[in-house]
Amino acid sequence: DVAQLLLDQFGVRYVVSGHIRHVGNRYQLNVELSKTDEGLVLWADRFEALATDLADAQSEIADAVVNRILPNMHVAELNEAQQIDLSHLSAYQHLLRAQDAAYALNPATFDDAGRALQAAVAASPDFAPAQVVLSDWYSLRVGQGWSLDVAADLAASEDHLVRALNIAPRNGRALAMLGHKRAVYAHRYAEADVLFDEALSASPGDAETLLWTGPALAFAGQTDEAITRLDHARSLNFDTPLGFRYDHFLAIAYFAADRMEDAMRAGLASATRNGGYTSNLRLTAAAATATGHADIACQMAARVLAAEPGFRVGSLIACDPFRTPGKGARYRDLLIAAGLPA
Repeated sequence: DVAQLLLDQFGVRYVVSGHIRHVGNRYQLNVELSKTDEGLVLWADRFEALATDLADAQSEIADAVVNRILPNMHVAELNEAQQIDLSHLSAYQHLLRAQDAAYALNPATFDDAGRALQAAVAASPDFAPAQVVLSDWYSLRVGQGWSLDVAADLAASEDHLVRALNIAPRNGRALAMLGHKRAVYAHRYAEADVLFDEALSASPGDAETLLWTGPALAFAGQTDEAITRLDHARSLNFDTPLGFRYDHFLAIAYFAADRMEDAMRAGLASATRNGGYTSNLRLTAAAATATGHADIACQMAARVLAAEPGFRVGSLIACDPFRTPGKGARYRDLLIAAGLPA
């Protein structure tokens, strides 16, 4: 048995295999991901392409396969991590457990998830993915309104991305996330553009890398490109814990393009995936107000205040990421009209 041989001799726990068939003027590619130690098929799918389109299709299929493999491995490793003693978890499994808890955005457990991520980084300081996820945790704490020191948390978030890039300079997600922070929080747009170019060069087909490059385009007024890129990122995302963010970032792009009905729909999709993501609840409330859906706006505003009782519109707008004149002011007015305190 090849799978058992790979496991015994090389410690390989997952195998991607497949075969291609030529049928008429089409090619059919069957791919599956299996777990060698249990003999389970975790995922299988079939892709088709016309013979005349094969050259372009190969890249698209490769992107699709990679972006479906990782979430299925994530689920398998997380399931295993829930069943074994903490002392026997790998660095990756420790990260997955903490990441899963963090992205639940439950205020009662969010700080515990942060401590678990900090412990994972301390135990494996050269594991770049843990640095990236811990950076995101700090960013989420700020965005959720749960930070006790916004400046310190933003600095920590950037510091962990820099550490990740010191370990793995071609980490596309870290590059794109750092570009996002430079654009949105520091308004250092030229630096952000350079980081985005590097990120897309390093990881052109990674859904999460594409995701992080989208909002800055929307805030800069390049809304068509932002929508195209974020829609593509969402199409590559396959049932990951971050699904809510793909919908939200697309909602940002629609809002920036004044496509308010689309922004509201994308925001509601994000809220269905994760009802605790306050950044999305705010934007959805604004889009719903703009389209005359007062009931939805009121509901979203109430959920914002339930999660963030001290929220004030003025504090949010003080760091206005929109580069289009008047867009930030309109967002402010819509939030206030939705019932959020000025």
